Amino acid sequence: MKIANMMKVLLVFSIVVSMIIPSSYAYDRATSMPLAPAPHSGQMSLEMTASVSVVDMQDDSVSLKIAFYLKNKGENDVELTFNTSQRFDYWLKGKNFSYHYADGKMFLQVITPVHVKAGETVSLGSDTVKVPYGVYQLDAKLMAGKGIGISGIIDARKSILQKTKRSLFTPLTDVYRLFQIQADVKSYIITDGATVAIDFYVKNVGNSTLSVSGFHFDLDILGGHASYMAYTSQYDKDQYLHFISGGTLTLAPGEQVLVASFRWDQNANVRTGRASDVRPASIEKPQSYKMAVPMENRPDYYPTYIVILKNQPFQLKVDSFTIQVPSAKYHMAFPLYFEKEMKMTDVPEWLEKYVKDIYGFIVPASKDGIVWDAYATRNQVLWGVFMASGLEPISVVDRVFADVRPYYYMESVLQTLKDKGIVVGYPDGTVRLLQSVTRAESVVLMIRVLEKIYNFNFAMMKRPCRLFKDMTGNEWYAKYVCYGEWIGLVSGYPDGTFRGRNHVKVSELAKMLGVLYKTTSK
Repeated sequence: MKIANMMKVLLVFSIVVSMIIPSSYAYDRATSMPLAPAPHSGQMSLEMTASVSVVDMQDDSVSLKIAFYLKNKGENDVELTFNTSQRFDYWLKGKNFSYHYADGKMFLQVITPVHVKAGETVSLGSDTVKVPYGVYQLDAKLMAGKGIGISGIIDARKSILQKTKRSLFTPLTDVYRLFQIQADVKSYIITDGATVAIDFYVKNVGNSTLSVSGFHFDLDILGGHASYMAYTSQYDKDQYLHFISGGTLTLAPGEQVLVASFRWDQNANVRTGRASDVRPASIEKPQSYKMAVPMENRPDYYPTYIVILKNQPFQLKVDSFTIQVPSAKYHMAFPLYFEKEMKMTDVPEWLEKYVKDIYGFIVPASKDGIVWDAYATRNQVLWGVFMASGLEPISVVDRVFADVRPYYYMESVLQTLKDKGIVVGYPDGTVRLLQSVTRAESVVLMIRVLEKIYNFNFAMMKRPCRLFKDMTGNEWYAKYVCYGEWIGLVSGYPDGTFRGRNHVKVSELAKMLGVLYKTTSK
């Protein structure tokens, strides 16, 4: 009888314990930090954010309130399922202090669905922790979904808290973006017998001094062709690899330093380029690399070479905090096109005067070459705008857009346009490169280039706007069409209409690019 009663007690106890369980998943107990950094991908429409505020300041420590939120950036509602009452977990790591939120805590094992409406931001809760004054890395993750988290820096130095009211938390992605790799490309169009010249720079685009230790990167030149019918690029088997490295470098705010100079001599008789063939170059003494790659003219596709760059692990010090940068955190990809494939063929007579200087900016959408009456894709529009604007590609941190994979041949072009505020993408984080573009969208894009990059102030011109017959003046794009008409970007159809909702044709895009190029050249 006693044994039976004991079994009943054990059964009840096991049921209670199963309802209240500690959080358990892999982490490094020595440092109380995740074994892997919190990812920033997963369900692309969801974004985890954090805010850090001061609760109380003591002589040698400060109490911080760390709050977490979940934002749905997409166009559709999202429902998540939490298996326990724990909504988030996070780790703090400083010079002499570490903290793991879930350690020693018990959470109810209750399955709870959470509905996040499109555009809505919901609170995940908060935690208050007492820490010594200093700088800390915060790594947090959502306890539902896959790969949703955030990492960043908390600047809780006493001198900072007493003198400024700036945000205590900076997302790690924003910290990474203070350091940038840039490529100065002499020409994206490969002319027969010429030498392709690319100079690589590193730049500090922030307001704090950056110290770089052990910086080095891999540079690949991949021969093949760009595949426009899918978000991928296909290459030939030949791969030309260069390894460029360096020691320690300190960059003042806004400072830019040349780290490598790449020259591609098409007339050289010897191919070089394997990692074992090239000696590392120091940052202090940039080295010039030469490589011979044959010109190829294949009628079955539109040939290109894709330049791909990615870093090896190095240390990045911002103020008093050092970040261990993982491999391929900074990456870059952009194309080089063959001039011999860009001979002006079948150009409509009315278009010739516009495209004679920018023919190479117009990328064929298929192996059939340029089809002037076809609708232009967003890919074609953005590449043309990038070229006509005279911009240079920059490195990417994480992903540019959700539907553009890393090392896509237009990756750095898209990052540059995004960085300049020319392209913002859709609310769900996509850019939809294969979709067509309306005439109105094309005009808006090019006027943004003139305003944001070349500081055009159209409002100061105070000229009357021409009102096309099919416009009321209240359209969201009305002022941009007005500005475009002033500079000859658009002139409308013979019947006096603009037809802003029509998809832009390649011929119409080419005319706009010709005008944009001449305007920016002046």
